Amino acid sequence: MPLDPARVSETRAWLTKTEMKNSRLNEIVVRLLKAQITLTCFLVLTIMLSVQEASAMDAPTYVTEWHTRGWAIAYSPDNTLLVANSHQDRIEKYSSSGSLLQSWGTEGNGPGQFRNPLGIAVDGAGNVYVSDFELSRVQKFSPDGTFIRAWGAYGTAPGQFKIPKALTIAPSGNLLICDIGNNRIQEFSPDGAFVAVRVQGHVVGPFGIDTLPNGDIVVCDNSNRVRIFSSAGAVIRTWGIGGTQPGRFENPIAVTVALNDQIFVADRENHRVQVFTPTGQLLAVFGSVGGSPGEFRFPTDICASPDNSIFVIDGKNQRVQVFEFITQVIATTWSAIKSDPRHSSGGLTYRAISGGRR
Repeated sequence: MPLDPARVSETRAWLTKTEMKNSRLNEIVVRLLKAQITLTCFLVLTIMLSVQEASAMDAPTYVTEWHTRGWAIAYSPDNTLLVANSHQDRIEKYSSSGSLLQSWGTEGNGPGQFRNPLGIAVDGAGNVYVSDFELSRVQKFSPDGTFIRAWGAYGTAPGQFKIPKALTIAPSGNLLICDIGNNRIQEFSPDGAFVAVRVQGHVVGPFGIDTLPNGDIVVCDNSNRVRIFSSAGAVIRTWGIGGTQPGRFENPIAVTVALNDQIFVADRENHRVQVFTPTGQLLAVFGSVGGSPGEFRFPTDICASPDNSIFVIDGKNQRVQVFEFITQVIATTWSAIKSDPRHSSGGLTYRAISGGRR
């Protein structure tokens, strides 16, 4: 049967029109796919930028070490380090490079004497506070080591202690003290006046303590966990469990907070230090068992200074080890990315410093 020319022409026109529609449809689909990919990338970027603590910490750099039989360490505003030497019942003062500048104290019960000092803190004026474990008291000294006062006694009443250990200076200027045997944190004025039992019932043998700039209290305890409390003592966050994997602990014994709110935890029986954000995100783990630089045998305390140094008391190795850190920080707002000419390099570089045990 011969084809109808009109029908052929009409069919060709329809095919051409349909082909054009399909081409346009394909173009629209491609555009939609591209838009979806762009939207997905934008959403991922938005999520990344909403994580305020997102950061990547480089490996620490070992700097130096020096010998001590100390248990606890604190940074002083005059750029020196104060060490509580529990083996020899004295306080030692070192330069940041490890030169011994001064020491004071002997074994005994009198003012300025000690029986196993296990904690030390320094306030903004340079005054030194020492927890005296066996005597269940705290002693206060001037920056040159002159005895000022002592307070505390063995017991369970407010202002008394059962194994006082770590202590720190809160942003308010008051002193927060780990009362291990009573499972609590007590707060005192700089003159030793009792203020409050700040935390009780939420810690088991609190070993280490420091504060965030907003006054929140960071505690590591005998239940292999880190807990953050408000300045009034309300539980905010908890993380940790016993174990050897990253993020787990075996006897976390000390904690210090860096200026950028990074939390350094001395993980004693795992022979290492772990670093977290205030939300509990693990940033870094460094150290392993041994006696070489960068290795530990039962670290007992940690503090940090404003010049990017981290100081670790390496207990069984009888030394202080010093480390330096550099942190890559992801900008946390879109405007920060747009306004900073370095955003294409992947982050803003700055040094992770700590106020340590103030």
